[in-house]
Amino acid sequence: MWKEIHKQDKTFSSSIGDQRIKTSFDYRWSIYAIQEEREGRTILFHTMTTQCILLEDEQLPKGILSAKTVENHTLLFWLMQQYFLVPVDFSEEEFYRKTIYLLRKLTERKGYVRYTILPTTGCNARCVYCFEKGYPIQTMSEETAEQVVRFISETKREHQPIQLGWFGGEPLLGQKIIDWISDRLREKEILFTSSMVTNGSLFTDDVIEKARTRWNLNHVQISMDCAETVYRQRKQFLIYDHQYETVLRQAAKAAKAGISVTIGCNVDGENVDEIPEFIRDAANRISEKGKVTILFPQLFQSRSSKENCLVLKKIMQYDDVLEQYGFPGIYQGLPDHLKLFSCMADGKNREVVIAPDGKLYACEHCEEGTSFGTIWDGITDPLLLNSYEEWDETKDNCRECPYLPLCTPFSKCSVVDFDCQAIRTMVLHSAMQSMMLRELF
Repeated sequence: MWKEIHKQDKTFSSSIGDQRIKTSFDYRWSIYAIQEEREGRTILFHTMTTQCILLEDEQLPKGILSAKTVENHTLLFWLMQQYFLVPVDFSEEEFYRKTIYLLRKLTERKGYVRYTILPTTGCNARCVYCFEKGYPIQTMSEETAEQVVRFISETKREHQPIQLGWFGGEPLLGQKIIDWISDRLREKEILFTSSMVTNGSLFTDDVIEKARTRWNLNHVQISMDCAETVYRQRKQFLIYDHQYETVLRQAAKAAKAGISVTIGCNVDGENVDEIPEFIRDAANRISEKGKVTILFPQLFQSRSSKENCLVLKKIMQYDDVLEQYGFPGIYQGLPDHLKLFSCMADGKNREVVIAPDGKLYACEHCEEGTSFGTIWDGITDPLLLNSYEEWDETKDNCRECPYLPLCTPFSKCSVVDFDCQAIRTMVLHSAMQSMMLRELF
């Protein structure tokens, strides 16, 4: 008895289609076919196609299978069609890379759908881990803002609403620019929604109302640092005026106003054990917990160090605490689509970052020497822009990795997990176990 929990990624299934049997080949299980067994049940998940199947009282054969065995067994034949079984000498790494290249080309469209805009690089906090340390403090002028609107009008994808992402610095220090751009887009009848990454300290009642009605804000991500003592130490506000309480209170109000809220608590080995205290504080101040997602992203410095795996393991252990207090769990869902792009930077035809001085970047990390153009001149360095799409040759120790489709970075990305396979094993198997418990025949 078996049941398909999640179908293949639609782009993959419509473009690649079913695998055909080759009667002259023997077959093996795909390296991307992850199995989890528990009490007579088996869950199969394909890390490339994201297809997920739950089996009950089905004994799957191991080892090498003849084509005849596969062809004469209804379930095995179907699993072969779905790429869970592949020919013995089939290069899955090559198949993966060619598939990604093809699907990127097939889904490529002219025009941007998202613009990340930095109204200012100024900030009222001095976060100890901030990647923008040393950046010059700049605030966008109204003249530049007007050109931003013209640039959007000329480069957006036709017949499709756009998404604005307000970033900083602290974007709420640049509210006048956000007002200006939002109003001018509305005057030009350009449909848009927006989101924001903020520390939340300036997210007052008036700002929440303006964000909802004037900025078309539908999502806000608020950065915090776990419990209040650590929060104060790490945020280092120029003047501390109970921002910890204020931010949690205003996050609750934003959720009540209909804005989707994510609180991202940045963690590493020094503050990961403060997570339960933070969850309790948030639960005491946020009534509509189902509308607020709390995440615990691991700081880049921690991800690339030996503490990588240990910190993530602790974060995952606190998932139950989130649920106990009524917040959505984090690590219970499996990936539901094929990852064509690693992040915003390697999707050059989808989104662009606009700095306060009008320079264009592929990533929010607007580092010196990485701008590929301006809002006045457009793309002036196409070679630099195109380089973000380039992949390095797959490393030898990654060629046979079952998680390759989930983590392949583009060549210019500096984010590296110290123990990438171990952490993906933890996350994926935890999600598969949770799904197995939820899914009942």
